[in-house]
Amino acid sequence: MEEVKTRDLMNQIYQRYDEENIYFFNIRLEVLKIYLGLRKLYGKNSDCILELNLVYLEKKKKHMEYNKILRFILKNIDQIQSRVIEEVLSEMDVIVKNEKEYGKQLFKQTREKITVDFEKKKQGYSGTFNSYFKNERKDYVSFLDNLNLKQKLIWASLTFEDIKNYLDYPEEFFLEIKKRTSIIPYKEENSKLYGVNLECNHHRIIDYHLVIPAIDNLDTALITVSVLKEAYDIYSLKPSLSEEDAFLIQKNAQEIKEEFQKYCFAKLKKKI
Repeated sequence: MEEVKTRDLMNQIYQRYDEENIYFFNIRLEVLKIYLGLRKLYGKNSDCILELNLVYLEKKKKHMEYNKILRFILKNIDQIQSRVIEEVLSEMDVIVKNEKEYGKQLFKQTREKITVDFEKKKQGYSGTFNSYFKNERKDYVSFLDNLNLKQKLIWASLTFEDIKNYLDYPEEFFLEIKKRTSIIPYKEENSKLYGVNLECNHHRIIDYHLVIPAIDNLDTALITVSVLKEAYDIYSLKPSLSEEDAFLIQKNAQEIKEEFQKYCFAKLKKKI
């Protein structure tokens, strides 16, 4: 069932990708028409043509950003939960709809103004014309500044390998804990289960066992990285470790969460 759902999501993404490329092709045609009209009115070096070029570059950046997000989802589709992908696609659809509607109105008004100004010029008007794009609307959120949307994808695409790469612990440690680790799907009611459970004898640690969640978002990744940090400190110091020492290690392990979050966002956001 999950495989069918994933395939359906992939088809939706490819459809959006194709629609966006067709839409941007039409934008280039629209910009070309406006450019020819402005050039006929003012010449090829006019300020209004420079403004048109800036508008075009902005829309090209948004087009490229949109496709980058779609490619990121496709590349990580097996890791990101279907629910998160559907939420992101729905949010992207709203942004696309708003930008398309705004672009449609902007180009329509520009064409109409060029027609009016051309008629004025034919009738001998020799004054200056107002800017065509200086009042371009900026009050909507685009893909270039929608940090929340990107964060959702970044956190949802985190893997155990990302955590291993960040911690950079010896492979021997991960082989050692493999047989001591239980993975329990994350549920809020299970939150107290996650951590390092100690097996002690006369207040000395003789063994330990890890319980971590399946990684599917930022919260589960943060729990996992702190549990692994705690386990590694215990693993490194076990021969001389007491229960009291283990308590301090557990407290210190929580501090790694903020560092890991900054590291992941800085590293993974470059992929989108």
